[in-house]
Formats: sequence, C-alpha cells, structure tokens
Amino acid sequence: IGGLILLAAVTAVSRAELSTHPRKHMLPFGPPAGRAISLIALTHGVMVLIIVFLVAFPVLFKPWIHGADTIGYYSWLRSLVIDGDLQTADEFEHFGMGWLNTYADTGLRDNPGTVGSAMLWSPWFLAAHGLTLLGRALDLPWAADGYGQQYILAVSLGSAVYAFAALLLAYRLAQDFFAHSIPPRYLDRIIQVGVGHRLHARQEEIGSSLALGRGGDK
Repeated sequence: IGGLILLAAVTAVSRAELSTHPRKHMLPFGPPAGRAISLIALTHGVMVLIIVFLVAFPVLFKPWIHGADTIGYYSWLRSLVIDGDLQTADEFEHFGMGWLNTYADTGLRDNPGTVGSAMLWSPWFLAAHGLTLLGRALDLPWAADGYGQQYILAVSLGSAVYAFAALLLAYRLAQDFFAHSIPPRYLDRIIQVGVGHRLHARQEEIGSSLALGRGGDK
C-alpha cells in the first residue's frame, strides 16, 4: 500500500512537470490535451470499484488481530501508546503466542514485525483510544487497554480503507497506460486483486477451522 501511495505521488508530480515540458508532445507520458490533471477522477470504473467495495465490505470485513506477523505489527502500536514502551512480549502473551517470545540483549522482546502497519494504523488507533477515554469520562465501562474490540475494529477498518485506496490508485495508474480508457477485462483484474485475496483468506480460515474440528473429534 505504501509503495502504491509513493508511486502515485511520484506519478502525479511527474505528470504535472511533463504537462509544462517544452517537448511534451514527444514524451510517452503526460495528460491528454485539454484534460485537467487529477489523482482520482469520478469515472465509470471508479464508480464500479466503489459499488464492489460497498457490496463486498459487509461480507468480507472481519475485525481481528491474528497470526504472529499481525500481532507483531499491532504490538508496536499498542505497546507505545498504552504502555509507553517498546516491550511487546505482553502483547504476544495476550494474543496466545507467548511461546514465541525470545528476547534481545536489551531485555526487550525480539519483535521482527515491521512498523509500517503500526504507523498507518496509528490515526485509527488513536481515534479509538480518544473515544474510549471520552466514554470512560461518561462512566461507560470501556477498558482503555488497547485490546478492546473498539481498537481492533478501528485498525481493521483502517486496513480496509487503505486497501480500497490502493485499488483506486492502481486503477488510476493503469489509466496512464491506456489513455484514460481501461479495457473492461483490466478493471476485472483490479477487482479480483482486491476481492480475491480476502476470499482466499476466508477459505484458509474455514479450512483451518475444519482441520481443528477434525482434530478435536479424534
């Protein structure tokens, strides 16, 4: 997602520069004559992507933190904001993966998870934390511990929004290669990238549940 955002930013800047280039008619890229430069135009393709997202969201959206990688990403954010440190061992313990804990010479857990997801999740997490603190001030029984469902819901929603933004950027970048008119089959491919990955994840989830069920029957 970060790479697509960076690529889109570079493309937008390059197109702006090329639009004023003295030999722009000789260059392979740049906006068509008479067309204003815009990052995302409300075209037919964009409307299709929005409709697909709105239809698929209730079915495919599942707020959860699972797997060692995701726990590693989330633990940086939760530990820094809630605990005020970078000791992520307790997050792994909370999510049932304390058996993976190994420690560096500093005494901190050796967490190989990168911080990119934590950075992108931080606005959503902080918004959930602020609402939680407000709720507690109103005597609502909300725990401001970073583990509540409101936190998980917030960062999961953030991931969904970022994923959809990445699809829009992919569509926008594809327009540059097809003179702003993308053949329908390529729009289908973009939709498949966005929806197919989540369907595959759901299939793995169901398969794992069935495997655990069979194991429990033995």
